[in-house]
Amino acid sequence: MHCRALSPDMIKMYKKYESKGLEILSIATDNDRKLWQKAIVDDRTGLWKHILLNDASKSPKGDNLVLQFGVKTYPTFILIDKEGKIVGRYVGEGNDFHINLKYKLAEIFE
Repeated sequence: MHCRALSPDMIKMYKKYESKGLEILSIATDNDRKLWQKAIVDDRTGLWKHILLNDASKSPKGDNLVLQFGVKTYPTFILIDKEGKIVGRYVGEGNDFHINLKYKLAEIFE
């Protein structure tokens, strides 16, 4: 599960910027609730909010969140500012992904 492989980096980013206002919402597409909950504990990502897509796949207006945000592949990171405007979209994994996401977070919070 490649999304879980990013957990150590996400924890570092969260700890670095949480006090400056960074919030993370992880949305999972797992089918097994118990395995999903175990992964949160095992990966130590309980620091931020998690949603199991099967539980909350619709926004308050009834729109599917995956369609609403145009998520086509995982992992997808979407940075949303305090006004609700999307200020960054990062898809996949690898060096370019990490460098671009870290650069944008530094630009926003430092």
